[in-house]
Amino acid sequence: MGRYRQVGKKKTARAPRAAVQGGGLCTAHAVHVAELEELYAQVPEVNCAGLCQAACGPIGMGDAEAARIRQAGGPEILRADLAPLSLRPESVSCPALTMLGRCSIYDLRPMICRIWAAVASMACPNGCRPAGGWLSEVDGQVLMLKAMRAGAPPRERRRIDKLIALVRSNPAVSKAMATWVVSQGHSGLPQAVQADILARVEQTIVAAAGAAGR
Repeated sequence: MGRYRQVGKKKTARAPRAAVQGGGLCTAHAVHVAELEELYAQVPEVNCAGLCQAACGPIGMGDAEAARIRQAGGPEILRADLAPLSLRPESVSCPALTMLGRCSIYDLRPMICRIWAAVASMACPNGCRPAGGWLSEVDGQVLMLKAMRAGAPPRERRRIDKLIALVRSNPAVSKAMATWVVSQGHSGLPQAVQADILARVEQTIVAAAGAAGR
């Protein structure tokens, strides 16, 4: 997103050099999947009642998450950051939903779908709650960023690492990021609104980074 994720200007994620030398792109994919699984395991389990399909539409996810779903034979899910500006997100439902409104790729779902109902700012309107208590807002933001970091080029990984450090140390950045995370899982937000949110998040991060450098 913005300067650290280049939302709307995605770059194709390249496999780490060591992974390519050790067995090609298949090995790199396995490394990314293992990285994602380790992150997913940190999200408290939510006993989903399957009533939130109205919120399932264009979402934010990392390149490795999209590749994982695609390579497993899952449908091509419209990503919020790649959706055309003319699209009305609220009119698009997720192609992974079955006729009964349940997720057909539940075990493969990306991080934004996993932290939905696991953090208080994204509480399920149907009352589903995490069994072990809420995931903290900062932890939820860090997990989202780390999921986007998986499979990203080295330069992008370094940018995300810097942002994670800011999220953990600067309340203003964490507050701005909370707004972005919610927007990534809210298919009803118009693209113009999401763009405005991202612009404000960027401004906060740039200001925080400048202050940290002084």
